[in-house]
Amino acid sequence: HVALIREGTDMTHDGAIRNRISLRALTAFADAHGDDEIKQEENRVAIAEWGGISPLVSLLWSPDRPGVNNSLYAARVLGMLATVEENANAIAEEGGISPLLQLATFRNFRRHAITRTTKMRVSSRHAHQIDEAIHTLAVLAENSTVARNSIVSNEGIPLLVDKIRNFVEVDGIA
Repeated sequence: HVALIREGTDMTHDGAIRNRISLRALTAFADAHGDDEIKQEENRVAIAEWGGISPLVSLLWSPDRPGVNNSLYAARVLGMLATVEENANAIAEEGGISPLLQLATFRNFRRHAITRTTKMRVSSRHAHQIDEAIHTLAVLAENSTVARNSIVSNEGIPLLVDKIRNFVEVDGIA
């Protein structure tokens, strides 16, 4: 499945479906063996060694088609791969921070007035996309100085603080 993704990000609907299937298979492979952390790490290193990081980063930029949310699955797989320091460094070096910040900061975001006060409402698909991107950024920051520096240089800290502030306001915590 890495080979299918590595061949290119086919933007046709059929290509997007093939990418989604490959991404789901990579997700399962990266998360395989449940509590066997050694085997999980081996699988995650193998995906990177097979050349999986660069096309996964490219898929973060891909436009999603109805029913096909490849950027969500790409972010999910990258989050799993980022638990290995070398992979986290490679993700940052491949330019993965910028598209993750884009996904985390309301790409395709819509605002709706849902009560007397204006609150943010994000479709469930976009909410998952945002959650995956933020989770992946957190894992990257936890495991890689290169990623932390890239988040800072891409002005990610103010974006993420604003994200927290928005959620606090929506949930009525402030």
